[in-house]
Amino acid sequence: MQISVTIEDPVATLMIDENRINPDARSVFHQAYKPLLDYDKTKIIVVNLSKLDAIDCSGMGLLVLLRQHAMEVGKTVELAQCPRPIRKALEVARFHKIFKISH
Repeated sequence: MQISVTIEDPVATLMIDENRINPDARSVFHQAYKPLLDYDKTKIIVVNLSKLDAIDCSGMGLLVLLRQHAMEVGKTVELAQCPRPIRKALEVARFHKIFKISH
């Protein structure tokens, strides 16, 4: 899995450059967001999901893990540019209760 990162203080954006988050993506995902947790100027981490075609429970688990780690250091996580099928899956999983989700 490939992830690109852009930072425009106080927002950092993680762009998932794949159509799926596969189960082997955990270390790549962690390597992409870990420096953002340590960077004091970043207050909001946005995960851009626009290129995803599908998301399964392992992908959702990675998002929840990111949220937990971000909260521990006083940062928030938002999910952005969710395609309709992804947004529906996240709503079924009730992610809208714990994340700000934008279209």
